Amino acid sequence: MKKVLLSVPVVLSVLALGAHVMRDGNQVGVVGVVVLLALLFVRRRWVARLTQAVLFLGTFEWIRTIHLLTEVRVAQGQPFGRMVLILGFVAAFTFCSAWLFQTATLKKAYPRRGQ
Repeated sequence: MKKVLLSVPVVLSVLALGAHVMRDGNQVGVVGVVVLLALLFVRRRWVARLTQAVLFLGTFEWIRTIHLLTEVRVAQGQPFGRMVLILGFVAAFTFCSAWLFQTATLKKAYPRRGQ
């Protein structure tokens, strides 16, 4: 049960990244997200590390998106504070989701080969 609860933020973060790349029309990225979601059922350490790496990179993608959208909104004279707050939360949530793989529960769920 604890394993499932710790996996929920990971799945939500991966889905949010999938929606983000789909919005940009990146079909390869969408396929990658679907494959990553399927790989979460493979209980191997490399899957945990791959997912963790994708989520850490996703955190930087959210930060980059905040920067780009803020520039556009400022140039157009539009408000940007709420957008920064929402995407900042999404970036923090994604970062924390990646960090969940450091918990003892998920380390046990994704053991090294032979453990």
